[in-house]
Order: sequence, then structure tokens, then C-alpha cells
Amino acid sequence: SRVTYTLGFYPRTDNDGYFHAIKVKIPGREHMTVRYRDGYFAPEPPQSDPKRREGELRTATWSPVDAAGIGLSGTLSAAAAPNTYDLKLHIALANVSLKSESDRWNGQIEVNIVGRDNAGNTYDCLSQTLGLNLRQESYEKMLTDGLPYTRSLELDPKASSLRVIVRDRSSGTVGTATIPLTRLD
Repeated sequence: SRVTYTLGFYPRTDNDGYFHAIKVKIPGREHMTVRYRDGYFAPEPPQSDPKRREGELRTATWSPVDAAGIGLSGTLSAAAAPNTYDLKLHIALANVSLKSESDRWNGQIEVNIVGRDNAGNTYDCLSQTLGLNLRQESYEKMLTDGLPYTRSLELDPKASSLRVIVRDRSSGTVGTATIPLTRLD
């Protein structure tokens, strides 16, 4: 017991809800003791029920704490026109389910932007689905730098903050960022 090794792996199966067996063999080392799990259960695929999705988005909009399932960082700056802002966001792809298909990495994310106030009202909701089809070089760069997302927004003057919600369409993983609005009028 003086020497031990730890072996790990990342499963390449889709979320299918089934048990997947694991077999570990060490050729030529039959005298060694190998301890490992028999397998694992892959999570069920996320349900595509629109009511469930709406509930998840509502929860993400009003949760007092930002969700960290997908990393987000960015800035919001006032533009020239009144109540107009420029959003510059970086979306971390590490927890986004992208599938490798030949020389591309494919997946879909939803970006939802909601103006909100402290009284529980929402303003100027925007929802956009982005299809990702990244070459290997772009994928590797975006894993370190994040996926850039820019948008000009006109927000209701009653909004006091902006909640950005990014949701992985495949896994349902969510990340949020809250940006307070400072008026420069």
C-alpha cells in the first residue's frame, strides 16, 4: 500500500438516464488490486416542457444570488442615445454542452436579458438563441477567453438593474449576472 494511483475520466455519453458500466484493466499487472465503481448513471435529458423552462427563467430572473453554472463576466456602458446601453459579455464555455462533430464543436445557448426594478417589475425582456458551430481553434480560444457577446439595448428608465441569464439548451445549466444601472442623465 505504499503506492496508489487515482484514475479519472469524463464520460462521452449523452444524458440518457441509463446506467453505464465501467471496466478497469491493467494488462500485465494481474497481481495488483484494483478498486473502482461499477459504473454511473447518466442524468436524464432535460425536459423541453415550455412551462418548466419559463419557471426556470423566472427563478433565474429573481433569485437574490447569481447562478454560477455558466460563468459570465461583462460590462454595461451608456451609449449616446438616452436610456441606451452597450452590453459586452464573455460567456465561459467550460460548462456548456458542446458536441464534437468532425472538426466542429456544436451546441446552443439561450441569452435572456431582463431589465428589472426593486419592486419586482421586469422591463424590456429580450431572448435570443445562439447556435454554436466552432472550429477546433476557435473552441480552444473561447475555452480560455469566453464567447464574446455584444448587444445594444434600450432600457426602460424605471429599470434599476439588468439581469443577464445564459442557459445551455442541451443540459439546462444556467448562469446569471446582475449589473446595476447607473443613470448618467
